[in-house]
Amino acid sequence: MSWKYPPNSYYYDCQSGSSGSQYGQPYQGSEICFTDPETVYIKGACKNNGREGAQGGIGTCWGPNHKFNTSSTFSGRQTNQSASLEAATKGIEQAKAQNKDKITVCTDNQLITQGMNEWIDKWKANDWKTSKNKDVVHKEQFAKLDSMTRDMNVEWKYVPAGSKVEGNTEARRLAKDATRRK
Repeated sequence: MSWKYPPNSYYYDCQSGSSGSQYGQPYQGSEICFTDPETVYIKGACKNNGREGAQGGIGTCWGPNHKFNTSSTFSGRQTNQSASLEAATKGIEQAKAQNKDKITVCTDNQLITQGMNEWIDKWKANDWKTSKNKDVVHKEQFAKLDSMTRDMNVEWKYVPAGSKVEGNTEARRLAKDATRRK
């Protein structure tokens, strides 16, 4: 597999991104090299999301032709959000398998970036309740991610969907391919 743009180029124009995004730090292409071995792009997708027969898939992308790039289905709740959280879990598992204790996880899922960057400590302190005193919908998946990353330095980066950042584009393709499997 080869990429349309050279590894150190970023098609996404960071200047057009919102610098004060409510969803955490906007993606800054110059900060992360796509071929950086400490960076994983994750994506979850769900065919027929919210309907009978839904099929979720996950994609993780570490770079062109990387042995840990993944396209797979998963068990459990078949929704876009669950798929994205499963992709995050897979990315952390893969980082641990490579003995990495410091990584950057890039995703276009704002629930993950805000959840892991801003909300998780508040949820735990509030017995896994939101600021509106409702149960955190994906509590088990967030609790698992929190437990898995306790001994790691993980930076959760938001990458705008459709930004044409190649790692994100490839993770999306891998996730969508998985939704076609039975």
